[in-house]
Amino acid sequence: MTVSKTFRKVDKIVNESIPKSDTLFTYGKAHLYGINLIPNIDVVKLQENGDIYEMLQEPSADMLVSAYDGFGVLTSGWAAPIANDDEDNVAPSKHPERVRVRLFSYCDNEGQVHSSIRFGDGRETVYDENQARGSMRDAMADLHEASVAFKKIFESK
Repeated sequence: MTVSKTFRKVDKIVNESIPKSDTLFTYGKAHLYGINLIPNIDVVKLQENGDIYEMLQEPSADMLVSAYDGFGVLTSGWAAPIANDDEDNVAPSKHPERVRVRLFSYCDNEGQVHSSIRFGDGRETVYDENQARGSMRDAMADLHEASVAFKKIFESK
């Protein structure tokens, strides 16, 4: 899969902003970033929260991200192989082959969500461009829609 140059640059800037001492991928809080692309890529940490969904649904979040070309979220957790049958489905944190991961998801100005997953065991970074599904992707799409609506209201005044 080809990963856009813009997303790779944004992802690199966010990754480089993380303290080098954080090799365990154990953040206590998710981070929300505002991202401008012009004239240069600029990534600004806006807030953090122990609950990523609460942070994305916070009433002021749409106003915060509306000032930027896009926004991103950074979080960490456990990942594990996906089982082929329902009997073997175990929470990633309990799976014997679990590994710590750091997830960065970026929502661009068109509402497309791009993600990178870095693995604590050194595996190659995995990129995804607008293929994500699930509750976090839905929460990011909702925030994007709310920020676009906020911009329209603000610009009409």
